[in-house]
Amino acid sequence: MVRHARTHARPSGSGIRLRLLAELTARCDPPGVLLERDRDYPPAGEIAAELALIRNTVEEARASRSATGPRAPRVRSRGGHRLGPRQAVTRRLPGEVRDRLGKAQHDLLTALVGNGPVPAGFDAPRLGVQARALVERRERMVSPLLPGLVWDLGARFGTLFRAYAAEHPPPVEGPRYDADTFARYLASRTRSARSSSSPPTPPAC
Repeated sequence: MVRHARTHARPSGSGIRLRLLAELTARCDPPGVLLERDRDYPPAGEIAAELALIRNTVEEARASRSATGPRAPRVRSRGGHRLGPRQAVTRRLPGEVRDRLGKAQHDLLTALVGNGPVPAGFDAPRLGVQARALVERRERMVSPLLPGLVWDLGARFGTLFRAYAAEHPPPVEGPRYDADTFARYLASRTRSARSSSSPPTPPAC
C-alpha cells in the first residue's frame, strides 16, 4: 500500500505530517510516498522543493533504522493478554458486526452528501454544518475549473451550485466530472426556463 503525504492545498512543511512519515519509515519501509494536491497548485519549483523535503525525511529515517534497527511496533493488550503485531493486525470482526458497521457508514455518508435522513445517535445541527462544509469544499474545487461561469454568474454561482449539489452527490470521477455535470445542469435549467417563458404557438389556420 502506498503511503500518502497528504496536503491537498497546503505544503507539508516541517510539521506533524513529516514527523509521522519519519516515524513510519523508522519502523518499516513504505513502498512509496505520494504527495497529493487537490487545488491551489504552487509553482513547479515549490513542488520540487516539497518533494525533496519528503525524500530527505524518508532517507534520513531509513538511515537511522539501518543504524539502530527497526523500532519495535507497539502492541495492544486485551483482557490482560498482550497481542503480538500479527494478532493485532489480522484480528477480524464478526460478519454481523461488519454488516452493521457498513450500514452505519452508508447511512452517515448518505446524510452528509446525499440529503439522507440523520442517522440515529448523531446531532442533526452538527451534521448539517459538516454537510454544508462538504458542499462548500466541492464548490471551491469546481469553481477554478469554470472561470467563465464564475465571472458570468458572480454571487449566483454559489447559490446555483448548492442547488445542483442538493440533487447530485459528489461523483467518484472527481472535480472535473463534477464541473462538467454542473455546467450541463445549468444549461438544462436555462433551456427549461426559456421553453416555459416562450409564448404559445398560435394554431395553424
